[in-house]
Amino acid sequence: MLKTKNYIFPLTIILAAIFSTGCVSRYSWQYKVLENDSSEENKILFTTLPGTVKVTEDEFIEKGGDKTVTIFSAKGETESEQILLMNPSKNEVTVTISFTDLTGDITGNEKPYLSPRIYETAYVPVNKPTWVSFHKKGNYPDPLIPDSYQFTINPECSKAVYYTLTTNENTTPGIYTGEVNIQATYGEKTETINIPVKAKVFDVILPATSFLKTLFIFRPETYAGKYYGENWTKERTEKLPLEALEFRITSQVDLPLEEVFIQNSDGGYEANWKEFDREVEYWMGKGINTFCLSLFDYGRKIPEDPEKRKYYEITMELTDRHLVEKNWTESFYIYSFDEPLSKDLPGIRDLCRWIHKYGPNLNIIFTMGFTSQGPQWLEDDIDIWVPHIHQYDEDFYPEQQAKGNQVWIYTCMQTFMMRYPDNWKIDWHGTSHRALGWWLFKYKIDGYLYWGLDTWKVNPWLDARTFPMTNGDGSMFYPALDGKGPYYPSIRLFIMEDGIEDYDLLKLLETKVETTALPIDMEEKALDILSCKAVIKSRDRFSTDDEIYRGIHREILEILEYDR
Repeated sequence: MLKTKNYIFPLTIILAAIFSTGCVSRYSWQYKVLENDSSEENKILFTTLPGTVKVTEDEFIEKGGDKTVTIFSAKGETESEQILLMNPSKNEVTVTISFTDLTGDITGNEKPYLSPRIYETAYVPVNKPTWVSFHKKGNYPDPLIPDSYQFTINPECSKAVYYTLTTNENTTPGIYTGEVNIQATYGEKTETINIPVKAKVFDVILPATSFLKTLFIFRPETYAGKYYGENWTKERTEKLPLEALEFRITSQVDLPLEEVFIQNSDGGYEANWKEFDREVEYWMGKGINTFCLSLFDYGRKIPEDPEKRKYYEITMELTDRHLVEKNWTESFYIYSFDEPLSKDLPGIRDLCRWIHKYGPNLNIIFTMGFTSQGPQWLEDDIDIWVPHIHQYDEDFYPEQQAKGNQVWIYTCMQTFMMRYPDNWKIDWHGTSHRALGWWLFKYKIDGYLYWGLDTWKVNPWLDARTFPMTNGDGSMFYPALDGKGPYYPSIRLFIMEDGIEDYDLLKLLETKVETTALPIDMEEKALDILSCKAVIKSRDRFSTDDEIYRGIHREILEILEYDR
C-alpha cells in the first residue's frame, strides 16, 4: 500500500522556493558561453554542437563544439546535430544554406546515399523564467522551421541550424560523408563556409514501434481553430497522429467504435468489427502502440440513466471479448477521468468495478493529479497507474507491475519547481528532455503520458509561457507562421525523441546482454550503461553534460552491433 503523503507537494514547493534561485549551472563544463561583445566586422563564426545545447539569441559559444557535423545512428533512427552561426558584426547577415546528400563509402558501383533535412531555428521570448531554469530572460531557441534555406541573422546575434538525418531498416550500414555550405552575405560582400558531415550507420535495427507505450494529446478543435480559422479541416486533424509518429510518439486516433454495435430486431446488439480492425491494424503498422476506447461518456461515476447504462454494459462485454480474441488487450485503455480530487475517489472506485464487471480485461487509466490517495482507494481497481514523475513510489508501483498492471509516468507544470527530467521547459537544459527516456528505463516504466502538444493558451510565438508559471508546458508544436501550413516541431520534440530512442536501444541492449556471450569487458560496459548511473544521478537529478549522451549512445550501438 502506498503511504499517504499529503505534505510532500507543499513541502517541496517551500523547499524549492528557498533553494532554487542561483543554484543552476548554465551549461556543461565543455562549452563556454558568453553574451556577444565582439566588435569584429563582417565575418560569420560557426561551431557544431549536440542538439541538446540551448544558446539564446544574444549568446555566442566562445570555446567547445567542433567544426564538423558528426552523427552516429542505428537503422530506423533519427539523429540531429546543430550548426550555430554567430554574427558578431553590427550588420544584418543574409544566410543561404545548401547541402549534399551523404554518400556511403561502400564497395560497389551503386553508392548508397542518405538525404538529410535542414531546419531553421526560430526563437521565442521568455519574459518570466520558470522557477527552476536558467533564470535568464531572453529569446530561446525552440521552434524549428523545416526546409528553410535562406534567412537573416540579426546584428550581434546567433542562430542555430538543425541538421537531421533519418534512416530506415533498409539503410545500408557504413560510413557516409557529405557537406553543408553556408553562404553569408553582408551588403555586397559574400563569404562561403564548407562544413564537412560524417555519419556512421550501425548494423542495428531500431524497431518501428517503440517499446515505450505513449499517449500525447492534441487539442486541435480548441486551439488550431483559433489560429488557423477556416484553414483548419477535419482532414488535418486526422493527419495529426502521423505528425506525432515522426517523433516516435502515439497520439490519440479516432477509431470507428460507435459504428461497431448494431441493434438487431429483438432489441439486442451484435458487433461488426471489420472496419474497426482495419483501422487498428493500419495504425499499428504505422507504429502506434496504444488506443483509447471511448465506450461511454467521460465521467467519474456510473451513468445514472438505466437504458444508457445497459447499452454500455453490453458494448463493454462485446469489446472485451473481441480484444481478448485479437490479443490486443495490452494496447487498449479506457481514459474516463483525469486527475481526480480525493472527494471523487469513492465514485471512481464504483465506476472501475462496474467497468471490470462487464469488461474484466479492459484497462483503466488513473492519472494521479494532486491527490496521493488514489492507491488507498483503488489499489485493486486500476490497470494503468500514471503518477507524476515526482510521485513515483519505488515500493508501491513495482508491486503493481508484479500483479500484471502497467505503470506510466506523467510530467507537467507540477514539476516547475523541481529538477526531474521533463519534456517541456524551454528555458532549461536540453539534456533534461533526453534524460527522460533514461529515467523511464531505469525505473522500468511501461509508458509515458503527456497532456498537451498544441495547447496554445497564448500565442507561443509571442510568449513562451503557454501555461501559467511555465515556459512551454502543453505546447510542443507551433502553429505555422502563415496560419495555413502544418504544425512546426520544437527542439524539445527532437530531443525527447532521442530520449525515447535511447529507451528502446537500452531495451535492445538489455536483451543483448541476456542472450549473447559478450566479451567480459564489453559485458561490463553494457551493465554499466544499463545501470543508467552516468545519466540519472538520483531520482531528481540528471547529467547536464551534453557529450555524455552522445558518447553513451555510440557505445550502445557498438555493443549492439557486436556479432561473434
